[in-house]
Amino acid sequence: MSWNVYGAFSRVLSLIMASSASLAILLMPHAVTSVDNKIDHSLLMTVMLGTMIGFIHGVGFKPQSTVYRTLFHPLLGWFLILAGFLSLLIPIG
Repeated sequence: MSWNVYGAFSRVLSLIMASSASLAILLMPHAVTSVDNKIDHSLLMTVMLGTMIGFIHGVGFKPQSTVYRTLFHPLLGWFLILAGFLSLLIPIG
């Protein structure tokens, strides 16, 4: 039995990860700002892009085009969300 990236479990996982990322940004906006209240745009864009991909996959949309299927692949979204959260927890520099 192989794991299907477009199956129900992975869609629920995408929806949970995307919802938690968007809630974290909405409820704790200071997490994406530095000490002097400057926004880290690269971090914000990383998390928001991953969140967008997570919501697209989580609601069950499966692009027919190979290009869009590659751009909106759930593994890419999961990686971007996790990379954003890890950079929040472990600041570099």
